[in-house]
Amino acid sequence: MRTDGNSYGNLTTLKTMIDISGTSDDTKLLQSLEMSSRSIDSYCNRKFYSTTETKQYRGSSRTLLLYDDLLSVTTLTTLKDDRSTDKTWATTDYELFPLGDTVYPKEWIELADNTTAGSFSNNTKRGVQIVGVWGYGNGNTTTPYQSTTTLNDGDFDSSETTFTAASGSSLNIGETILINSEQMYITGISSNTITVQRAMNGTSGSSHSNGSTIYVYTYPQQIVNATYLQAGRIAKRWQTAYATTLGTQEMSPYEVSVGVDADVRRLIDPFKTQRIA
Repeated sequence: MRTDGNSYGNLTTLKTMIDISGTSDDTKLLQSLEMSSRSIDSYCNRKFYSTTETKQYRGSSRTLLLYDDLLSVTTLTTLKDDRSTDKTWATTDYELFPLGDTVYPKEWIELADNTTAGSFSNNTKRGVQIVGVWGYGNGNTTTPYQSTTTLNDGDFDSSETTFTAASGSSLNIGETILINSEQMYITGISSNTITVQRAMNGTSGSSHSNGSTIYVYTYPQQIVNATYLQAGRIAKRWQTAYATTLGTQEMSPYEVSVGVDADVRRLIDPFKTQRIA
């Protein structure tokens, strides 16, 4: 599964914030955004981008702790000891918690009050299999993306890495987009011609018809702000060859922050979680 990319900010905004013009530093700046995003994921013990995956959990009786952020379930299946299918569950047989249509991600699953479906393969290793969309998203919806423009390309097949958008100015390098069910990562823009990495985050490459809606993934504002702040610090560090001390003895040298910046930590600490292996 391709997860390279997945920046929580975009190149245009970063360049504006750190007052850099021109394109000669674009590759390094995009890498700074990606490094910053992965540092935030690691610090918070969760990923904010969305992936389509199949995960398995030890079976339980009535409550299934997920240990991963869940946005939506495609199928929930209980398995036998030999990993064969025991039962595919109806959505009416279980509830996703925390309850609420604007509370995401989901963290555990309970049997519905009136279900007769049984248990979640109690104590069976890998007794529950969930195919779904995973990740934190933006924290308030199962579909953390918004429509921006449309595809203006009559021949965008499953292997091409460029397409024409109706409005290229509505998109930015560093954004993860969704067309139909395929995620892509924008690495270049020239007017309305968009260059992308295809089949990102567990999705499959496919052909897309002219006029298809292009959605851009969104994230909590604190995470976005932290990404720009950390990426700006990283960018300034590579401009000094990653020196850890700047200045001269005569001008009072000072230590440069290494790792996740203290200001960044203050922004993202509310999102930090502890994972149980």
